[in-house]
Formats: sequence, structure tokens, C-alpha cells
Amino acid sequence: MDGLSGSLGAPHSFCEAIQSMFNALAVAMGGFSPSTWTPIHGWAVSGGIYSIAVHGDRFVVVETEKVGSFDELRQPLRDGKP
Repeated sequence: MDGLSGSLGAPHSFCEAIQSMFNALAVAMGGFSPSTWTPIHGWAVSGGIYSIAVHGDRFVVVETEKVGSFDELRQPLRDGKP
């Protein structure tokens, strides 16, 4: 968490744990799939009233009803915009 404030620490830890899980799944998929699944570039999830989108080392958490699609969340992350 190198220097993250308390308010960002929990979401950062959550995203880091999920990213680790996806990395493990990608390695496992490589064992029986001809496609390359690594590296994992990004992911998104929605649950309850919040949605999270992650791309690389950036993430955004939003209230689900305030965003139209995951593409709207992921595009600024891919483009490297805050």
C-alpha cells in the first residue's frame, strides 16, 4: 500500500486480493487452454450498490446506478487518466 491513505487502503487491498485470484485462475487456465490468459490487464465487478473497475495499477469505485456501463469506467483507466 506504499503511502496510501486510510480511505484508499481497504479498496486497494480488496483489488489486490482479487487481482491475485485472477492471476492464479489465468495460470490454471493456461494448463488446458490453447489461449494465453496472462497477464491479466483489467477486470470489473458489480455487487450491491457499488461497482469496481480495475486496469493495471488503477481502480475506480462507483455507485452502480450512476454509471451506464463498465466500458465507461474502464476507458479512462486504460487511457491513464485519473
